[in-house]
Amino acid sequence: MSDVATLQQRVDAQIRERTYQADSLADLLKQRQQLNWLVEHWLEQGTLTVLVGPEGSFKSFLAVDWTMAIATGSTWQGCRVSTGRVLYIAGEGRTGVIRRMRGWSSYYERTADDVFLGRSAVQLVLANDTDRLAEYLRGEKWALIVIDTLARNFGPGSENDQETMSAAIASADRIRELTGACVLLVHHTPLEGREEGKLRPRGSSALAGAADAICGCQYDKDSKVISVTSIKQKDAPNPEALFLSFDVVDLGETDNFGNPITTVVLCATHKRPESKRVLGKNQKLVVQTIRSMMNGHTEGDFLVNVLKLQDALAEAMPQKQRRHEAMEWMREQSWAKQTVGGYWVDPECMPRG
Repeated sequence: MSDVATLQQRVDAQIRERTYQADSLADLLKQRQQLNWLVEHWLEQGTLTVLVGPEGSFKSFLAVDWTMAIATGSTWQGCRVSTGRVLYIAGEGRTGVIRRMRGWSSYYERTADDVFLGRSAVQLVLANDTDRLAEYLRGEKWALIVIDTLARNFGPGSENDQETMSAAIASADRIRELTGACVLLVHHTPLEGREEGKLRPRGSSALAGAADAICGCQYDKDSKVISVTSIKQKDAPNPEALFLSFDVVDLGETDNFGNPITTVVLCATHKRPESKRVLGKNQKLVVQTIRSMMNGHTEGDFLVNVLKLQDALAEAMPQKQRRHEAMEWMREQSWAKQTVGGYWVDPECMPRG
């Protein structure tokens, strides 16, 4: 074959690659549909998954727990696991992550030889940085790539900017397509909605739209229970919530002052978070106004005059309909007993507002 013919073949191949193509549905339906779980019902291979939670919710501990279970082939909370190689990119607190993994290995008496820790963060919005990561990953088979946290591996620009977030998503997708691994982004929740228990990824909604799955992590300080929930599963039903606790593990070492070095490891629990009724904005205003009227009164029931309460609410809640709804809500509360001209309120049973 002449050099001219060879060159023409290359040109034709390049043209075919650039040309938009489509597949016959009849051919596609003959193929076996794939649904490969890394962690049954929770982490699917080849997906972009986001793990969200506020600060102190143990979300990074959960990411470590999944990492170690996959690398060692250990069943996770009764869910079957596919064994594979894991890269963990800790954008902050790399030493702490190593400590947690050491504690996990000690607690469960398992060695995780297939876990690798990145030496630096990756700036996903920068193509050159993603190229460096892609070059490292090429040639090996990876099951899971953890990027913890997205904020510390994001790069220049704002998470709230859709174009910048889309660039970060494109980089994560590129890594996912290159490796066939599940790319797990550990991310924060916005400040708004935390008190109401609403979990969503912080920043542009492009991330939630692009994610194949979103998992949530919350910690209830009163019951010391960690709730793990499935917020979104694009191609599978959401599993029921799981509840975890933690055990303290002594690593058998001391710091420079001789204090023992410890970490915690997640474990199963039969406890459940204490049920808390979430108050709306106007309901909170009612509670706060009553507490202000009580002026520090804490012992014994306190009589709240209904006219004074309505006057006090008028400035904070100018719409008459809202005040009416608030007063209707008051009548339904067990801590407020209606009487002539007001309510007897039990300060100890009132919500904190």
